[in-house]
Amino acid sequence: MPKELNIFFSYQKYHLSETCKKNLLKILKTVSKNNFYLVNLFLVGKRKSQQLNSQYRKIDKPTDVLAFPFYHFYKSEIKLADDKSRDLGDIFICYPVVYKQAKKKRHSLEKEIYFLFLHGLLHLMGHDHEETKERKIMFSLQDKILKQLNL
Repeated sequence: MPKELNIFFSYQKYHLSETCKKNLLKILKTVSKNNFYLVNLFLVGKRKSQQLNSQYRKIDKPTDVLAFPFYHFYKSEIKLADDKSRDLGDIFICYPVVYKQAKKKRHSLEKEIYFLFLHGLLHLMGHDHEETKERKIMFSLQDKILKQLNL
């Protein structure tokens, strides 16, 4: 089954290497198993991140990643001929915040983006980390997938 990942950049100075793009697609393929999933990844600046975070989470500051699930919340309203086909939703990664986090953690920007993309992807699939039990499950799954892909 094909998997589709659309990547959009708010500014021309934001970029991802071809290797990074291929690895993001590998993450999507690993998580999606035999399903067709469409995911949009937006690399945005601080202003857009803060605006979305303020509007949807009532936190008036930029954040590293935001995920806006589509399929998970509307699957009962969506009648698809093939239940294996899903528009999961949108992930917004704030490039400047992630760049700063990667430097602080002393690893590559790509490694931070892989982690946050996977984190957002798991949110799109209905995982959460508000409760301790949920957090353990979600973060364990993240670690397992990144280790499996050697990322």
